[in-house]
Amino acid sequence: MSSNIKVFKLTYSGNFIELSSENELDYFNLFDIIAVFVSNQKRMYVWIAKKSVQSLKNHIPQIRQIFSREHPELVLLRNITIEAGFEPPEFFDLMGFTREELRSHLQNIETRLLPIMSEINRLKNDADKLFISEEFEKAIFQANKIIELAKKIEDESVENDQKNFINQAQIKLNFKKKLKEIEEECKVVIKEFEERINVEDFRGAHGIVNVFKLKFEKEYNLMTIPLAKHILLMDQNLVETINIETNRIKNELEQLYKRYERLMTNEHLILASTILKQINNLVESISETETEDYWQSIEKEYQKKKKTLKSSILKMSQAANAKLFEHNISESIEIYKTIINKLKNICNDTLVN
Repeated sequence: MSSNIKVFKLTYSGNFIELSSENELDYFNLFDIIAVFVSNQKRMYVWIAKKSVQSLKNHIPQIRQIFSREHPELVLLRNITIEAGFEPPEFFDLMGFTREELRSHLQNIETRLLPIMSEINRLKNDADKLFISEEFEKAIFQANKIIELAKKIEDESVENDQKNFINQAQIKLNFKKKLKEIEEECKVVIKEFEERINVEDFRGAHGIVNVFKLKFEKEYNLMTIPLAKHILLMDQNLVETINIETNRIKNELEQLYKRYERLMTNEHLILASTILKQINNLVESISETETEDYWQSIEKEYQKKKKTLKSSILKMSQAANAKLFEHNISESIEIYKTIINKLKNICNDTLVN
């Protein structure tokens, strides 16, 4: 065989394993799909064994893309699929053996292994059908039977193929179980979602969906799971309703803040505090971090203003007392009048519109 040739075997997982043997005929058997890459022609021959199972053949339509993805350094311009027994003459020129030698090689394998291979072939077909019908546990059971038979005839290629098959079936089985788990959780989420909607707790309903998404969306495409897709579409419609309500509340917050500013400018602290409580209640109903942070800063400003005003009144009281101590009664009275006016302002029970 020319050094211009590289030979690969296609696995059940849709990957390529590069093969190496002193005898080129060893590459070929009754079950494998073999890819022969010809470097100087940038061409690949895909040889399909006589008894290759359907789960292997399913990869053939994408075989060129798979090969190019796994071996980008090997430029592939064309791939040719050939069935065992129908090889073109140039195939044998490349491989260095004749059609008769390949036929004899495969016949020897088939004759030597006929009784066991017949059973293996039957079990492979069963396992393949079970795999395609997504009965993965039964497929794994059949594959383990094949492995035991392969050990009897010391056929490592069949044994390794079935181990690979079991691995893929186990992955599919695990996904199927996880899918069932997701579907069961979907039913719970839908029930809780509808209960929240019935009591108009729209943000609570949206929160339930967010928790569900965070749990699964990194590993699974939820839009491919019917029940999960239903949840996501319900949530999309709900978000529109929430946005309308959020905008209404933000407009109300703007109006309240204008009243709050006027009250603070005139030092009507008690009334300003009442407005601030209304604002806080509305902010809690939105549950937006950015909005909450902004209004917390307003709350801090209010507390700062309150502390400053308290300090100012305390200093004025001390000044008034000092004037009394100096027997400057008229100035002391004026200071106390100012303090009283400030306190009246603070306690004003008439809302500023």
